[in-house]
Amino acid sequence: MLLFFSSLLFIPFPPSDSIELAVTLTCVKCAALAADKQLQGKVLLPNTAAYNAELDTYYSANAAQHAWCMVLPESTADVQATVKIMTKDQCPFGIKAGGHSAWKGSNGIANGVTVDFGYMNTTSYNPDTGIASIQPGARWGSVYEFVDPYNVTVVGARASVVGVGGFTTGGGVSVFYILGRRASTG
Repeated sequence: MLLFFSSLLFIPFPPSDSIELAVTLTCVKCAALAADKQLQGKVLLPNTAAYNAELDTYYSANAAQHAWCMVLPESTADVQATVKIMTKDQCPFGIKAGGHSAWKGSNGIANGVTVDFGYMNTTSYNPDTGIASIQPGARWGSVYEFVDPYNVTVVGARASVVGVGGFTTGGGVSVFYILGRRASTG
């Protein structure tokens, strides 16, 4: 049996050893995130009520992937701490902003860590500059409601439940995804 690890190496192990090693590596990465002072209380582990509740926030149950763990950053400092830990060992990760896309892999990951921006959802507007600053976990409905009293609008999604982060990055569908699909389908 071969296992694929984030370091892009294929390592042969007998089946019983491979399961144990995969679980150990998974636990080490999630344990490192959970142990970080900046991320205390912001890492959800499988088989907990909070983790299961977070899976229920996806627009489509089909897209909700059971990640090794989930990180719910609340600030830029939380994101920095998360990225620092995950890049140290090239930990695979997926991003969830609003969780509106309905296909697997568009807003999370099964074999890695899902970073859920749901708590980074504020919008601000500076009337002097005309600039709206929107965090990635905001949903377009709340953004439109926030800027409306200023008699301005922003260009965004048609549906209020769509997340800003996914919409602005193509909802997981980038030019690279499209080109890859064309190449694979001939």
